[in-house]
Amino acid sequence: QGKAIALRIVSVVLVVICMGAIFMFSAEDAAKSDSTSKGTIIALAGVIKKDFNKMSQQQRDEFVADLNGAVRTAAHFSVYCLLGLLVANALYAFSFRRWRLAAFSVGISLLYAISDEIHQYFVPGRACELIDVTVDTMGAVLGTAIFICAAAAAVRISDKKKEAAQGGSFKQKLSYVSSTGSMICSRNWPCRAENTHSPPLRWAMA
Repeated sequence: QGKAIALRIVSVVLVVICMGAIFMFSAEDAAKSDSTSKGTIIALAGVIKKDFNKMSQQQRDEFVADLNGAVRTAAHFSVYCLLGLLVANALYAFSFRRWRLAAFSVGISLLYAISDEIHQYFVPGRACELIDVTVDTMGAVLGTAIFICAAAAAVRISDKKKEAAQGGSFKQKLSYVSSTGSMICSRNWPCRAENTHSPPLRWAMA
């Protein structure tokens, strides 16, 4: 019980930290925000374009300007992909599952994206843009999907380990009791007698 509570607290704190980071970036005015994105391009320019350092200053400026929009869009997508993943993780800790988890994760991320754009409307030089909300939501969808797939894979691995520790899967037990004419009963299977003339009944519980 204590471990579950701690997990929930940590999960929520991670979401709050991510949202706080997004808020801080959105609070930057246009000049500072533009400088941040261009600085990122310049830092990665050697990897993106090997002859970047040999280019003239005008060519560098044009190169950076051409990539600036794409980098800002990629930043929106990436940070909301992370947010979607963290929100899904927090909801999972609170026992949300499947479509309910997916809907709430994307919904919460979408609402935050909208609030973030409204926030930017009041920041000097920034604007409230629907295209950014769309990109943010797509990122959140991907992040949520990544978490759901990872969680499903983890559950499968855990189930296989449990089956191996118990000496076989339910299907193997089912095959055994069917061949011996026993009664079969599990959480997902109705109890039924395979052979009414069988010896005293044995049970297969899974």
